Amino acid sequence: MEEIITEEMLWDRIPEVDGEERASTYYELSARIYARGQYDEALALAETARDIYSTLGASAPSEGLAQAYSAIGYNLNQLKRMDEAATAMSKAVEILRENKSPIALELACTLGEWWYTSKKYDKVVETMRECAQEHLVDGNEIGAANDLHL
Repeated sequence: MEEIITEEMLWDRIPEVDGEERASTYYELSARIYARGQYDEALALAETARDIYSTLGASAPSEGLAQAYSAIGYNLNQLKRMDEAATAMSKAVEILRENKSPIALELACTLGEWWYTSKKYDKVVETMRECAQEHLVDGNEIGAANDLHL
């Protein structure tokens, strides 16, 4: 049986760990606090996770850094700071694409919608064309058509 890790346990863990584990703990706290709708606090925690991953340099897991950027983007989106949200999400998508992550496409499509909300139409076109192309490579014509529909 897997132990349930409470938010309090995560807070208690922070002074006891460092590096990747510390960044991961901040990210997990950010996700839990985001789920409660406390986006300012969740944003600060996600930014702390990103900062820790960034200081690790090449030894940092790229997936962790991408998750932190994605969390920053989602929090900024909820705070209606769309330009900043899209910029953060674009960093997450870039990292995930470099690593051939299967979730890169999903986040890229979300990014296209955010650029649209920001009225950055040139970036919408660029992003959604890339999404459509990736869907076509996967043989998903419906997904590609949906991307171009935006």
